Amino acid sequence: QYLHPFLERVLLRSADLITTVNEHHASIIRRRCRRWTRVAVVRDAAPLLDPEGLPPADLPGIRDRCPHRLVFVGQLMRRRLDELLATLEQITPTLRLQALVVGDGPDRSHYEKRVAASSILGERVLFLGYRQQREALAIAATADIVFSDCWSPAGFPVKVFEYMALGLPILAKRKGSVCEVLHDEEDALLYETPTDLAVSIDRLCKDPVLRSRLGRNARASFLAAHTWDHRRAELDALISEARSA
Repeated sequence: QYLHPFLERVLLRSADLITTVNEHHASIIRRRCRRWTRVAVVRDAAPLLDPEGLPPADLPGIRDRCPHRLVFVGQLMRRRLDELLATLEQITPTLRLQALVVGDGPDRSHYEKRVAASSILGERVLFLGYRQQREALAIAATADIVFSDCWSPAGFPVKVFEYMALGLPILAKRKGSVCEVLHDEEDALLYETPTDLAVSIDRLCKDPVLRSRLGRNARASFLAAHTWDHRRAELDALISEARSA
């Protein structure tokens, strides 16, 4: 109980430079290290991606079932789909939306049983299981909405950078770390409550101009600040500065 935090503090204080993936995590480390160590933010990133360069999406029997599609990609853990499924169950049936869940994990069986027990969700939600990265992104690229939760206040969903690189319309949970990268109504829609989530899903399904604008702005934001070349330059500058200090 006490040894691990002690060893962590010793390790952190022995470092000349610590990098974290967002400002929220950096603030936690700074509180623990006090003044002994420099902490800098070097975010994750993604490679340059082009939807045309992805393999064909493997969606047998799915593509024409509904006019609107929402895609979630990620591990099924920590009850990450609770809010989304509850919202999908409440959205009016006249909104013909299908949600594709790409991923696996310890919560999958629970969610499959929940979907099977609901006539509404049974029509709206399909579990596609684990897919390789490029195949998962190819499926995401067919969506009207790419959905991302954010279960860790000190983390950031790396797939969001991939969605930005592909110029996809992003709907994400409003967390401090997410707001450091995405801007509501500019390059994504951010939600806080299930009501917000339902409204945002409805807007994105019904407004192709909004989807196009958000996707275009998301890619522009990615190219301006979140490629691996940006990260390499940031890290090289930090290392050079630390060596000369």
